[in-house]
Amino acid sequence: MANFKFPRRFLRGFLGLALVFTGTACSQDSRTPVYPVQGELRYRGKPVAGAWVVFHATQGDRLRALKPFGKTDASGAFQLRTYEGTDGAPAAEYAVTVTWPGPIPKGDPDATEGPDQFRGRYADPTQSKWKVRIEPGENRLPRMDLESADRPG
Repeated sequence: MANFKFPRRFLRGFLGLALVFTGTACSQDSRTPVYPVQGELRYRGKPVAGAWVVFHATQGDRLRALKPFGKTDASGAFQLRTYEGTDGAPAAEYAVTVTWPGPIPKGDPDATEGPDQFRGRYADPTQSKWKVRIEPGENRLPRMDLESADRPG
């Protein structure tokens, strides 16, 4: 019988994959359960495309560490993500913040987004006008309409 040895590269790759799958299984078991969340954002009655909507838990240290978020599409609709995809948010009460990145400034090759077109007006969770409660199950939020007298940009 031939004495066969696995190449070290194969063994390292196999061990790496085993650690990834083990770590993923363990981390998912300790995750706070999340529930689907859908919403819609408008500014002066018109859809806001490309805005970041972030939920900030108002209670619980573990929940405060999580920041469920979503980005609005062309119709102003968003779905929240806590861990991956559009998995949702944990059941809790949240203050909602919104930022709307503008065009990337010319001459800034490192920028991935432009400055907030709302100039931070809706970015502070302690000043948020929107408080929402996420419950177990499907969550369809009422439309949020930003009606500030400020014009973005």
